[in-house]
Amino acid sequence: MRNLTLLLLFLFIGLFELSAQTIVKPNFAVGSHPVTVDKISRTDSAFVVQITLENKLPNGYFCAGKDIVLKDITTGKLFKMNYSEGIPVCPDVYHFKWIGEKLTFSFYFPVVDTTVHFVNLVENCKENCLVINGLILDSTMNALINQGFDAYTHENLSLAFESFQSAIDRFPDYPYGFLYGNVIRILLEEKKVKEAKNLAVKLRDSQIIDKYSILKQIEKEKGFSIE
Repeated sequence: MRNLTLLLLFLFIGLFELSAQTIVKPNFAVGSHPVTVDKISRTDSAFVVQITLENKLPNGYFCAGKDIVLKDITTGKLFKMNYSEGIPVCPDVYHFKWIGEKLTFSFYFPVVDTTVHFVNLVENCKENCLVINGLILDSTMNALINQGFDAYTHENLSLAFESFQSAIDRFPDYPYGFLYGNVIRILLEEKKVKEAKNLAVKLRDSQIIDKYSILKQIEKEKGFSIE
């Protein structure tokens, strides 16, 4: 019985370690196509990004080129894709059968060190190239963001604010602005206009890559401007 208990314990630990290497529905800033990132997985030999693409066009089609890379946003280091699964390699294409049909596929890269917190996924090609900017690989950052979205959905604005702000504070090198946008929206919903303006000014004066598009989006949604 003791040996069986130890075996079950080791199996549990192994399963926990395996699950800890996979992040389901990691967050990202913006994509070039209507995609979701289903999960990112680390193994001893590969880093795998599983993606689902939804067709939005009549007679839509899609393929993946061979030159796809992950770029560490902080250092600029590139991880070149080894191979893909579940999608034709260009010039072969997958023809969607209807609008709304979804295609799930995976890209396999060399091992990405756990010190890499966020990357851009870039397909180097001539046209209609797949790009996913600001993909978050860090489990803590993803957990904070997911907690924020869940709290916002359940109208717990204080927890949503705390979660998004904590993600900003703990990962100041993240160069995309959707977290700032979420915090500003929450402040406006709480009628904290002065605080929203102060954060919007901070965003405007920052090095955030997409700061102007974030501010324009908030102005369109909320009628709020710092001009």
